[in-house]
Parts: sequence; structure tokens; C-alpha cells
Amino acid sequence: MAASEEVLTVGASRGSIVVESKLIHSCGRVAHVENVHFDPSDNEAGADGLIHMIKRAATSSGCYKVIVACAPSAEPSFVRHGFAKKGLQMRFSPDARSRASAARLSLLAYRPPSHAPIEARRLEPADFDRGALQLLAQLTTVGDVSREGFVAFVERSDAAGERATFVLVDSASAGSLVGIGTLLLVARAAPEATGERRAHIEDVVIDERARGRGYGALLVRTLLEAACATGAAAVLLECSVENAAFYERLGFARAFTSMALYL
Repeated sequence: MAASEEVLTVGASRGSIVVESKLIHSCGRVAHVENVHFDPSDNEAGADGLIHMIKRAATSSGCYKVIVACAPSAEPSFVRHGFAKKGLQMRFSPDARSRASAARLSLLAYRPPSHAPIEARRLEPADFDRGALQLLAQLTTVGDVSREGFVAFVERSDAAGERATFVLVDSASAGSLVGIGTLLLVARAAPEATGERRAHIEDVVIDERARGRGYGALLVRTLLEAACATGAAAVLLECSVENAAFYERLGFARAFTSMALYL
């Protein structure tokens, strides 16, 4: 399965929105907005109408934040509505041969390879006691996440097959967690892209005590391998301008400006 995308239109202007359930921010939700097109024939009214529609959709879905990937020409319209430039959207494009040869079409079937003494595996309920939330707190606000909420998040991920959170485990250090990151699968809603999947990499962090050892590259490659195993046509992520060079070394290219609004 994959998370569903909704297309929003105002006149000839359009965009698409996907709502992601997070473990961070007290198991909050984030709206991802892409494929933004402001048609010149609509003037500013079309852009303003579309942005109002995006904000209403995100609010009604209980999102605490909206992230928009847009061309530089669209930035002023979003700034008028309170959005701030966050960084860049980066894009990794698997070649057609690797997509066509993907034997498995579900994250539930993917099993990452071992990189002894570092093991990459799926997040599991017991990781609540292994410091998964403390690791995420090095990245952003975690908020109030109970043991029950953590377990429910893991179980929903396993049942749906649209999202997978991977951890890096140091087997030489009593199985401590040294990294965590999430992959979200999205099914394109556009008629010309029926059945096409793309993937988002989210909330990647390496323990500050283990940085500088190549674990970040290992974790991102694990997430890319999982995305490619599902036949995803593109893998997207947001990052700061300062971190863009790291992802470019892993095969990503700069795609759009990333803008954010907290609701």
C-alpha cells in the first residue's frame, strides 16, 4: 500500500497534498504539498485561493505543519501567506531498469542487508526502551509520546505497509540505537501517473556521539534500497542548504525550494 495523494485545484492552478502521521511532535501530522502550479491566467487570485485551500485541508486533517516544495517563482505567493523558506527539496531518481526489476512492491517485504557490526532493521515496539525517542529528540521536538502511543505507531506502520521507520543498531554496544529514519510511500494521484509511486525520506538523525563514522550515509542508503525495492520512481527529502552537499554525494539532486508553515 501507499499513502494517498489528493489533488487540489483552483481555476487552472493546482497542487497535491499528502498527510503523513509522525512519531515526533506528540504523534502529530504533517502535510506535504508538491506539484504546485500557479497558472498566469488566474493572476494572484488563483495562487491565493489554492494556498487557502491547502491550509484548510491541512488544518482539517489535524496537521501541525505544512511543507511545500515549489519553484522559486512561487515563493512570494507562499510568503504572503506566512510560509518561510526552510531549505531545499532533494530528489533521487532510480533508473528505469531498477524500477522494472523490483520484485517486491511492499515495504513489509523489504529486509535490509546487514552491515556488521551495525545492523539496519525496522523499528520495533521494544525500541521505546532503547532510546528511540531520545534519539529523535536530537533532531526535533518529540513531545508527549507514551509507550502505548509508540507501540500503536509501530503497529500501524507494519499493518499499512505505507511507512517504514528503520534504525541502525550497534551490536558491539549492547544493541544501542545509533540512527533512525523513516520512509513514506506515496501513490501519485495524477491521471497520467496512475500507479506510479514516489517515496519520501523523513526524520533522519544519527546519535551525536556516533557522528563522523559514515552512519548517516549508511542509513540513507538503507532507506534508498527500501524505496527502490518497491519500484518507487523517485525518492524525495527536505534538507537545509548546508546539508545539500551530503545528499548530492549520495546521488540526490536539488529539485525545489522547501517552505514551511506551522499551523
